[in-house]
Amino acid sequence: MPSTRSLNSLTEVFPYVVTAAVPSYNSQMMLASKSPITLDPAELAARFEAIDPDARFLPEQAASLREFFATLQLSCVVSPDGAPLEPVPE
Repeated sequence: MPSTRSLNSLTEVFPYVVTAAVPSYNSQMMLASKSPITLDPAELAARFEAIDPDARFLPEQAASLREFFATLQLSCVVSPDGAPLEPVPE
């Protein structure tokens, strides 16, 4: 889990901050940007498959990453306009 100090530091420097749960590590990943963050979990999964993960990772690693992208849930921590993070429309 991000510490309060880490999260406070990010939100002081970056106007857009989102978190993503990483259940296999019982943790969260933080993404921060000076621009709006728009992520589509389905697009991330498709990009992952495009690199031929079975040729690049051990089977257990590829399966774990597929599960991560399939269940990815992002939470908006802060944005200047208060708008929630939304996936890119199809």
